[in-house]
Amino acid sequence: MQTSLESPLQQVRWLDLPGNPEGPRQLTYAELGIHTPFEVLRVYWIHSLSAGEGRGRHAHRTGQQLLIAANGGFRVRLDDGSASATYDLTDPGRALWIPGGLWREIDVLENGSLLLVLAFKRFDES
Repeated sequence: MQTSLESPLQQVRWLDLPGNPEGPRQLTYAELGIHTPFEVLRVYWIHSLSAGEGRGRHAHRTGQQLLIAANGGFRVRLDDGSASATYDLTDPGRALWIPGGLWREIDVLENGSLLLVLAFKRFDES
């Protein structure tokens, strides 16, 4: 929950996802409503990406998201208008929770990377 002194940038959190991270066949999962801090209404993935490619370059006023690097890696830069922070998404067992109100820029770190996004809102271009 946001307090009057806490910006959306201060609310960003890493979430460790459960699973079996050992051995040659690893598994990670998220049970909606249990491992997600919001009701997920939309799931999408961005794939067939090349290293150096940029994504995002926009803000979500109210929509929360969980970003998961299902394959490869991403650098995520978040900005609240007065401060910014950068996160490297490279572990498929960790999700980055992003509240609404932040400008986001996502850079692809590796060819073939796949970004999985769990979103709080259905798509609305406005």
